[in-house]
Amino acid sequence: MENKDNVQSGYKVLNIFLMDSVFNRVNQVTFDADKMKPTLDIDIKTNIENDKIFIAETLVYESISNDIKEVSAKITMLGIFEKFGESPSISPVDFGNINGPAIIYPFIREHLSSLALKAGIGQLLIPPVNFVKRTQEEKGK
Repeated sequence: MENKDNVQSGYKVLNIFLMDSVFNRVNQVTFDADKMKPTLDIDIKTNIENDKIFIAETLVYESISNDIKEVSAKITMLGIFEKFGESPSISPVDFGNINGPAIIYPFIREHLSSLALKAGIGQLLIPPVNFVKRTQEEKGK
């Protein structure tokens, strides 16, 4: 195990918190996975101020069955990170597009899963996201 005192540079999490959460469901939800068509969209906004990186990550989830939007959610979480040391192995811009969002994403997944359970929908699992690939695809656009 690496001693934290020997780390010369990198990023640390200062805080991750919920900024916005909207959840809706219809009275009769289809529980047949073959009939449900879930969609997922992620938006990331990054602001770098000196050694602090602010990342607002928004997930929009919709589950449609028979052309009816049965379940929808929009969740935004804000992660605040701090760069320390002289030359971290990853630039603040790349951290803001890849590493930071990857750290925040499990918190969003857990929040959505918890909302779905409380809404009587049962376990709702959304897939992991490859933020490296996502960033490469966005740069190619």
